[in-house]
Parts: sequence; structure tokens; C-alpha cells
Amino acid sequence: MHQGYRKTFFVSLILVAVRISSVSLGDLERFAYEDTVGPLFEKYCFTCHGPDEQESGVRIDTLNRDFVNGRDGETWHDMHDVLILGDMPPEEDDQPSNRERQLMIDWITAELEHATAVKRETGGRGVIRRLTRYEYNNTLIDLLGIELDYATDLPPETAPRGGFENDGSIMGMSGMQLEYYLKAARMGLDVALVYGPQPERFYHYGTCNVDRRWDAKVEKTHTNKIQPGNAFMTRMMDYPVKGPVTIRVKAHAVIPEGKGPPRMRVRVGIRADTYIPGGQIGEDIDVLDTEETPGVYEFRGQLDRFEKVLATPSNFPGLMITVQNVYDDGSDKIDVLDLRLNEQERQLNDPDACQPWIVVESVEFIAPDYAVWPPEHHTRILFEGLNVPEEESAYAEEVLRRFMRRAYRRPATAEEIQQPLRFFEEIRREYETFTGAIKEALAMTLVSPQFLYLVEPTDENLGARKLTDFEVASRLSYFLWSTMPDEELLQIAEKGRLLKRRTLSKQVQRMLDHPKSERFVKRFTEQWLDLVALDRVAINPQFYPDFNERAIADMRRETEAFFEEILRNDLSALNFLDSDFSMLNERLAKHYGIDGVVGSSMQRAPLPADSKRGGLITQGSMLVGNSTGEDSHPINRAVWIMERILDDPPPPPPAMVPDLDPETPGFAEMPLKEQLAIHRQQESCNNCHKKIDPWGIPLEEFDATGLRRTKSLRLMAKEKGGARTEEFYAPVEISDVMPDGVEIQGAQSLKDYLLETRRRDFARAMVAKLTSYGLGRTLEFSDEPDIEQLADQFEKRDYRLDKLIESIVLSELFLTR
Repeated sequence: MHQGYRKTFFVSLILVAVRISSVSLGDLERFAYEDTVGPLFEKYCFTCHGPDEQESGVRIDTLNRDFVNGRDGETWHDMHDVLILGDMPPEEDDQPSNRERQLMIDWITAELEHATAVKRETGGRGVIRRLTRYEYNNTLIDLLGIELDYATDLPPETAPRGGFENDGSIMGMSGMQLEYYLKAARMGLDVALVYGPQPERFYHYGTCNVDRRWDAKVEKTHTNKIQPGNAFMTRMMDYPVKGPVTIRVKAHAVIPEGKGPPRMRVRVGIRADTYIPGGQIGEDIDVLDTEETPGVYEFRGQLDRFEKVLATPSNFPGLMITVQNVYDDGSDKIDVLDLRLNEQERQLNDPDACQPWIVVESVEFIAPDYAVWPPEHHTRILFEGLNVPEEESAYAEEVLRRFMRRAYRRPATAEEIQQPLRFFEEIRREYETFTGAIKEALAMTLVSPQFLYLVEPTDENLGARKLTDFEVASRLSYFLWSTMPDEELLQIAEKGRLLKRRTLSKQVQRMLDHPKSERFVKRFTEQWLDLVALDRVAINPQFYPDFNERAIADMRRETEAFFEEILRNDLSALNFLDSDFSMLNERLAKHYGIDGVVGSSMQRAPLPADSKRGGLITQGSMLVGNSTGEDSHPINRAVWIMERILDDPPPPPPAMVPDLDPETPGFAEMPLKEQLAIHRQQESCNNCHKKIDPWGIPLEEFDATGLRRTKSLRLMAKEKGGARTEEFYAPVEISDVMPDGVEIQGAQSLKDYLLETRRRDFARAMVAKLTSYGLGRTLEFSDEPDIEQLADQFEKRDYRLDKLIESIVLSELFLTR
């Protein structure tokens, strides 16, 4: 018998044996269920989860008992957990004996273990997932070498509750979306590939802070001492609108005692709708140089990104180059930044000596600033430069081969290359130049599934398999960089060395040390901790007239910087539960009432002993993001902790849940804890709220802006529908009792409880969240053994995030399809 046929025969034989054993075991389990376990579920569970009532949307009598192929495995898994914890049935209902409870647990456990074994044989995983908007944008930037906004027209991503945007199970694709992908690909290739001689280079050197309006009756210059919120501006009447731009600012700082360094931001163009400076070039920079030794600060960008703001209004002709001072100490000085140019100008020539200044000596503008011609981003694709060999088809084939290796994150097959090559040959006569035709062929590869998706093909008949070196390279790169593998990673994969544990560990460390890993910090933190919740909350100035809206952005940056500090400095992840430091800048520290922090950059700041600011649950991003903008929201805060910190979300509320009734006598003067107690009198609400509320009530000592308080302001209308002008102050209660009987008294007590009682739950949750993000899918109960093993390693390695990431990458979960 031929070797291939023999292998197929034995594989088929094994699969048949598995099916036979599976059916036999299933028959035995169904027999056991009908005779013993089924009546127990009917006796103790159907009252709340049966034909007449489905609390939390769960109906047990109709759950599919096929754990392998059915859709209810996760629900059975949840039932398994609540039975073990003793949370079901509710304590006021009849309780099963210990033997009866164990019978139900044992039956579910046996079914789960059997399903886990079968799912491991068949993979139990999705095959491909699409690149997210941000992954797509990063990938095109790295592939083409041109920084544009490629994802601007793409629809927003969604994420499952408590999950991540890169979850392949929820990603869709439409015909319209493909059109947007094609448009973005052509836009990038139009900039990346050049024609003809090098374009004229425009140069400008400005030393005067000019009038904002061109039609001013008396042309005058302004001070070059720029206080926070204001700017130095210089004008070019002839200027380019495309190509790379370099702007150099020669300047020094004047820093009063007790203040931080001024912060420089450079913009080009004017927004016609608001008459404020346009697109930002580069990142903000703190200015530290002195008058004796001024510094030259360089900013680089791509003018093609700013087409709209380069088309300036008629009363602001030319190209305005703006150098702003965006230092913010939490006062109102920075508010000048939001004014129109003519209003800013009125406050320009009398800088505040108590604020740090940027003293601008000169501004230099160079564009298009190509170091060589043709530029490197052109020759990376068309490696012969502007020359085209006589054998165009052979050259096109090699261009496609090299490009597709990077775009597909692996060498393309001969068949894959032939498709765009044939397309090139068909359309070549329609274009005057080789470059015009090859651009269309290259664009074709950028709308292919091999580029838009992380493709890990599998054979359903052969079950799970090890990933190839190239597939692991892509998984790893999109996990830690949110983009395609770099050349080093691809070359290691080509040599077949990436799957060696030592090599893989070294690559993890290299990639975490690379600046691109900041994308991981931002994206994982944003989605894990739901930082976008800050965008959904508007602080009501009626309740908080002194609140500085700019602090909202700092709260997001605080949490991102806090995660990065723990990751980069080998700190224990238990700092997420409580810490003696936070990451603050001057503006946010002033909001929190913490002294000793100066400057606009986030910096590690020790916390006063009584601050209660340590850890995640008392950071502004959580407290404000889970408020109403008028008051705290203990339920949202509680659900956030259960979902994000413990990976144990409560069930969604049942339909038609009654709201808190503000018409209840004395309602406005009641603490929220008492209002919730009234709410719990509703039978449909009580079971869940007695488990949820204790996680949120202790945080009542923080208001909707994240500040400590002892009473809560309520505004009520004198009559229904009227203006809310009546002020009431309700006392704040911060004590509650956990379901296990432990009394919690305030935020610090809650953190102590997490550290002392729920440390393992947090460790497991941290593992599950990072693993789910790294795999690009929702975890299943078949993953439980691996997650538990990773949690064990996490604890043994002192809760270090970098070691956890390494463990995940080296795990079977990560290396198997």
C-alpha cells in the first residue's frame, strides 16, 4: 500500500474509533441524566430557570446536553461554577443535599472533560480572523513606509462584552468595506511609488512671530516668548502639499520655580471651520534647553495627511506653521489654545511670568524632504528604482514575489503570484508607464484574504495541528506590535528556527523592548479596561462647575502609563489591585489633590499614605468612566471589577428591569446603598444585586469626577418636567457585605479583600484576558486546563507581565491551530 494511502487509512480508522467511543459515552451519560441528574435539576432549578420563568435569560430544561456540538456548553460551565460555589439554588430556596449537589457537579464535570478532549482533537477554533482597523492601518504604514490614515473610511470595530476587538468570531466583511480597502491601497501606493525627476524642494526660514491675518492694516510682529496656550507662527506663500516634511525649531525654555518644562507642539495649516491651527507634525516635546545653549527640535511628518487644512481660508492665505506651548498645570491658562487665532492674538504679547515659556528663535521648514531619489519606500517595492528592465513581465513577477512575501507574511506560492501577474499583463497597455500598471496589480494583493486576514488553514478531518513558523511570526507580531512581522522575524521563520523555545523567548523580549510594543500597551489596556468609557461620559457642570475637562485625557494616559510602568520595570501585576504609586502629570495631580508633580509628561509619583489612589479601581479612568457624569454609578463600577479584574461578569439584567423610582418618599436624601436596597425588593433583581452591589458600594466615597467625598449632591425639580434647581445632599455609605460574609468598609478595604481573598481569581483573569487578546478569539471551556497552568506559572514568576506574555507565547494554546 502507498505510504500516503496507508496514513489516510489509519487516520480514518482512528476517527471512526473516536466517533464510536463518543457515541457510547454519550448514551451512558444521557442514561445517567434521565435517571438521576435530570430530576435534580427539575426539582431545584426549574422554578427559576424552567418553562414558566427564565431568570437571567437561562432556561435549563431546554439546554442542549451535547457539550461537543451544541451551543450551550458555556452555560453548563457557568452552572458548574455556581453549583460549586453554592450560589445556586438561592439561599432562600430549598437546597440539595451534599450528595445531590455533588451528583449534579460530577455529571457536568464529566461532560465538560469529555467535550474538552473531543474539541482538542478537532481544533475547536476559528480558522481565520480579519485585521482590525488599527492593525490594518499599522500594517499598511509598515508595508508601504508611508504614514497616512488608511482606516479613516472603515467601519468601527465591535467587541463582545468584556472581550477584544480582534475576536475573529465577531468580525464581518461587506462589499462596501472591500471598496474602502481598495481605495486605501491605491492611496498608499500613489504616495509610495514615484515618477520622474525629484520634485522641487521648498525651504522656509522664519524668525518673526507674524500677524495671523494677512489683511491686517498694520503689519506687526509679536513676541517670541510663548506662554501656555499660545503660539509662534510663520507664513509661507509658496509651499508644497505633498511629500515628507521636516520642521526644525530652535528654541529655549524659561521655567519659573515650581513649574515644569514648557511643551512644544508643531502644526501646519489652518482649519477653515474653526480658524485654529491644523494638522500636527510629530509628537509633543518638552523643552529643557536654556538661553545659553538653545536646542534644535526636529519634527517629521507627511504633508499628504493634511490635504484639508493645507487649503487655507482666504483671510489666512499661505501655509501657516505653528509652534504651540501646550504645557498645562491645571489652571485656565491653556484655555487660550481653544480660541480662534484672532482671539489668541489679543493675549499674545503679555506673557505670564509665572508660567513656563518657549522662546522661539527660528523655525525651519523643508518639504518635500527626500534624503535620496527615488526614495527608499519606492525602491523597497520597485527595486530597480526608476529604471524598468526590458523584460517587464519577469520584473513584475519578481516585484510581486518580494512584495507579497511581506504583505502575506510568508512566501507566496507560484499560483498566488500568477493571479496578479496575469492581471498586470492584461492591463499593461492601458497605462503609459510600468509603474501605473504595477500599482494596480499590487493593490489587488492588498484586497486579498491573504493580506486582510490572518490565515491559518486547517483540515477539519485532521483536527488540531501545530502552527508553522510563519503563522507563529504573524500571531506574535500582531499580539505585541499590532502589525506585520519585521524582516528579522520573517528571516528567522524562513530558516525554520522560530519554533525553538529559546529563539521564541528571545524574540518576545526583543519585541517588548521595541517602540512598536507601545501599540500593544495602548490597545490591550484600552480594551481590557474599557478606557473608551471615558468618551461616553459627559461631566455635568451643574454638579461640578470647577471640573477641568482636559483631565479626562490624562486619566486615560494615567492608566496606560501605569500598565506600561508595571510591564517595563519588572513589577508585580498585583500593583493593579493596589500600589503605593501612580503615573501622574501636573494637571491630573492637581485634580487629585496630590502635591509635588510638575510637568505635562506622565511620571511615576509616590502616593500619600491616605490617598487611596493605588491600583486600578481608584484611578479616574475607572471611576469617571463608570459614572453618570452627575453621580457615581455603583452598579457599573461593580460590574467593571467583576468583568475586567476578576473575569467573572454577572449575567445581563433581565428584560423590563424596573428603574430606581425617584418618587419614593425621601428618595433624594437617601444614600445610593439605600436606594439599591429598595430596588432589591423586586424579586427579579434581588439575587443578582446582592452579589453585585458589594463590589460597587465601597467606591461610593468617590464622586463622578473621581474625587473623594463624604456627601452626594442631588438636584431635583420642584415639579415633574421642570428645571432641576432644588439641591439635596445625601450621606455616602461605603460599607457592605460580600456574598462570602466578609464586611467591606470603603475602597481600601475592597483592595485588601481582593489581595487577600481573590488573588488567584485576579491572576487567572489576567491570564485569560492576555491570552484571549493574543489568540484573537474568545476562550472556551476546553481552554481551562491551559489557563490554569498559565496562572500557576504567573504566580510562581511573581506576577510579572513580561514573563506571563512569554509563557503564553510558548504555550500549546498559542502554538496550535
